[in-house]
Amino acid sequence: MSGQCVAAAETDREEPSEVSYVIVGCGAIGGTLGHHLARGGHEVTVVDADAEHVRALRERGIVVMRGDERIAALADAPMAELIDRHPEVMHALAAEVYAVARAEGIALEPFDAFDPAPYASGDAAAMDAATHVLVAGLRTQAKDRSGIWRDIVVRHRPTEVPTHYRPVLGYAAQRGIAVPCLERLVAQIGELEAGAPMAEQRITDLAGALR
Repeated sequence: MSGQCVAAAETDREEPSEVSYVIVGCGAIGGTLGHHLARGGHEVTVVDADAEHVRALRERGIVVMRGDERIAALADAPMAELIDRHPEVMHALAAEVYAVARAEGIALEPFDAFDPAPYASGDAAAMDAATHVLVAGLRTQAKDRSGIWRDIVVRHRPTEVPTHYRPVLGYAAQRGIAVPCLERLVAQIGELEAGAPMAEQRITDLAGALR
């Protein structure tokens, strides 16, 4: 069963925009994205397969606590610690996504504490410095797990990762751009959704996909 609702942020919007968006899936990632777009003055429609979730959204809208929702959930451990221990994996994933974006002429923009510019530059020192800032920020958050982790462990439902990254993988295939780390990441998320256990070794396996 499917439903549809209009996302509403509980903060004042900026001037209305002529650009409208439809977001498929209103979980941790889709809800956060919809909140920020709505807050920016855009008309946002979110579509979700969970009828009860849609009903709650219609009644209460979307409320996002800034910085609470992050992306990553291969292991049951604080995000800051995992990123701090495996920065090379984060850098590699970012490089693959940015290579596809560059080929497609897509401009990347900052989101919360995450600034894409250092990662897109390919400068190792800049990436290390940006990751240090990101990790420091994550360590201040009350919720130390990601929204994807909550979808799998708490809500017991599929994540939006495959849907969100399918276009990236499609563009990569069309352009002949190798994205082994991203392909493995999406596959691993699928394994977790199917009931496979979380483990930090999964992140190590992502590093192995680069070799």
